[in-house]
Amino acid sequence: MCDHSPLPAKLCIGLTALIDISRTNARFLLACCVLATSLTTANPFSRSHAAEEVQLLSIRGDLIDVLETVNEDTEPTEIIAAYYSELNSAEQKEAVQLRQNLLKLIPDYEIAFAAADTAEVNSVLSEVAHRWAVLRSFHAKYFTDRARATLYSAYVEQYLLLN
Repeated sequence: MCDHSPLPAKLCIGLTALIDISRTNARFLLACCVLATSLTTANPFSRSHAAEEVQLLSIRGDLIDVLETVNEDTEPTEIIAAYYSELNSAEQKEAVQLRQNLLKLIPDYEIAFAAADTAEVNSVLSEVAHRWAVLRSFHAKYFTDRARATLYSAYVEQYLLLN
């Protein structure tokens, strides 16, 4: 059945053994496999095109590391401000906006908590978790692991809701 196929014999045997369908359908499936294989290996643009679509790893050497001006006695708001001041102006604006988006939810949480409205508390916490994830993703783009840990600690110390 696979005598004229460019696919390896083991693959052909595996295809016909694993698929319990008619002989015509098996040949059609085999033809589709051959076509797919030839398109991906013969097309000179297929590999470069795929590389443009998916970025598996990005290495940047310009991430901001732990700041020497920040120590154990520094207030959390000062720590956050110090790290954000290391960003360029567009990135600073984005960081401040992401932080404000997160902080806008704290009054909503306090109201829902005071009212003992479990559904509303869960809804607000879900939105807090989402916005916190967006902010942490932003931090991952610009700060080293150690700097992010410091930022995380500052945020958690200032806003226990994020822990």
